[in-house]
Amino acid sequence: MPEVCDGIDNDCDLAIDEELDVVANQPKIFGIACDAPVPPNDQPPCAAGIVRCINGEPLCLGARGPGEEICNGLDDDCDGVGDNDAACPGATQCVEAQCVFERVGKSNSSSSVRTMAACRRSGPVDVARRATA
Repeated sequence: MPEVCDGIDNDCDLAIDEELDVVANQPKIFGIACDAPVPPNDQPPCAAGIVRCINGEPLCLGARGPGEEICNGLDDDCDGVGDNDAACPGATQCVEAQCVFERVGKSNSSSSVRTMAACRRSGPVDVARRATA
């Protein structure tokens, strides 16, 4: 009798549900893609899983679907753009994988300076950027 995914040693070789045999004997169920992400949220790192035989049952393993976009430099929602629409607390915005707030002021020269203040574990960090005219 051919080996199938059922938790039984169908072919009497002292092994249960051997993956290669199960895939060969049940190709429309096992070894195929499952839980594939759908457009527009189907870009890496999202990926389909593979149906495997686990404890006598088909189970989708390895699938990664989209999640909520967070400010971390990654594409959490799998739309092909990292950190777009990433939520940050209060009046901060996501810039270069950090939630920062913006202060506009004057420098010692006549040009204005935009300062992005970012909070890190070690404390606030200011990064000055000269406004271009």
